[in-house]
Amino acid sequence: MQKMTPELLETIGQPAFLLEPDQDGLPIYTGVNEAWLNGVKRPRHLTLGETAMTVFPGRFGKVAFEHHVSCLQHGVPQAYILTLPLGSALRSAQTHLRTIRNAQGRIVQIVGVSQDVTAQTLADEAQANTDTLTHELEDFVALAAHDLRTPMRHVTLLADMLRENFEDLGDGKLDLIDSLEQVAGKATELITDLLSHAQTTTNVRAPEAFSLNTICRDVFVMLDPFDHHDFQCDETWILADRATLLIALRNLIDNAFKHCGRDRVQMRIRAKAKDDTIEIIVQDNGKGFKDPAMAFLGGGGLRTDSGYGLLGVRRMIEARGGLISASHALDGVGSMIRFTLPGAVVPTLQNPKVPQSVLLGMRH
Repeated sequence: MQKMTPELLETIGQPAFLLEPDQDGLPIYTGVNEAWLNGVKRPRHLTLGETAMTVFPGRFGKVAFEHHVSCLQHGVPQAYILTLPLGSALRSAQTHLRTIRNAQGRIVQIVGVSQDVTAQTLADEAQANTDTLTHELEDFVALAAHDLRTPMRHVTLLADMLRENFEDLGDGKLDLIDSLEQVAGKATELITDLLSHAQTTTNVRAPEAFSLNTICRDVFVMLDPFDHHDFQCDETWILADRATLLIALRNLIDNAFKHCGRDRVQMRIRAKAKDDTIEIIVQDNGKGFKDPAMAFLGGGGLRTDSGYGLLGVRRMIEARGGLISASHALDGVGSMIRFTLPGAVVPTLQNPKVPQSVLLGMRH
């Protein structure tokens, strides 16, 4: 297949770029279109011939570079989302990578096309907010309906007791008893219908398979773009609600950064199967909770402006049938948060690694 020329990139209506291996086999930019330059606010002459690690600072460049190397080495199409500081705001961009091979089958070029998915990302979080509140409302309705059925049955029973041996004097009292029984019966039917509706309208996201390490890396790119903190994360592949897990991890890790009491926080995120769920364990090396139980059970409110907060995360997890708890770390240093979500650990998929010689100094 013939290589694409930089001029052809201008025919693509979205930000696009070309990558080719240099003499060391590293993917470098060999072409970018105007839409790409306008988005990243970087001159063309400072981009061509450079790797993503040079073009983008901190974790942004490292993560993009890893995807470029993986695509170059394995020829597998890649798709990834990065939240980048573009202009005066953070923007989420989804990039798709495709390879071009020569007549001998060797990969000689990568074509990348990016799309701004900021609105979709915000919509996913808004949907998670809505789902959580909807679950809570449905739970309340179901509980209220269940509790109301018993007194309605008692009303019907009382009406039957009043009718027994009741002497009809023609003053309409028997009609009132009949009306009372009819109202109680109708109310019971309505409550039963309401309970059935609440039990069948739960909004559940379709689970998807993904790497826990990838989603953690995305969170750290967003919250710690310049490598001020460290993290370790399992390579475990899981099948679960990706959006819910992403929001939960982002808020828990952000909370650790803000309240850990250290200039450099060390985070460790793990996943394991637990019955019919997955359990996620988030641990830091900070000062820990003064009272782990109160951190989740007391005070606070759901924040929609800057994230859920700990209480909001708990509500989101529980609304999806999961459990969450906080404790001091087993080694006595820092805190540990565990939560479960419906899902499963899946067999490890191919997750190509970038050679350590290339990523020397990249600790994650």
